[in-house]
Amino acid sequence: MASIEQIRNNLIDKLSLIKNKELLSAVDRLLEVSVKEEDVYEISEEQRKALQASNSDIASGRLISDEDLNFEEDEWLNE
Repeated sequence: MASIEQIRNNLIDKLSLIKNKELLSAVDRLLEVSVKEEDVYEISEEQRKALQASNSDIASGRLISDEDLNFEEDEWLNE
């Protein structure tokens, strides 16, 4: 079985020989779609729970402005 590097290099070699603009455009569109699909991040169960808790806080209005947070932080640091 070929390694990822071997496959990538074989594709680069083949692409460099193609003179058909329509074919190259089609390959480019195909690669754009697959690259975007690979941008999906996998998160752990703990991260998923933290995001759900954050969404719940937002939905319930449990928020604090950046200005208020900075004020509270300054007060805490000066104690």
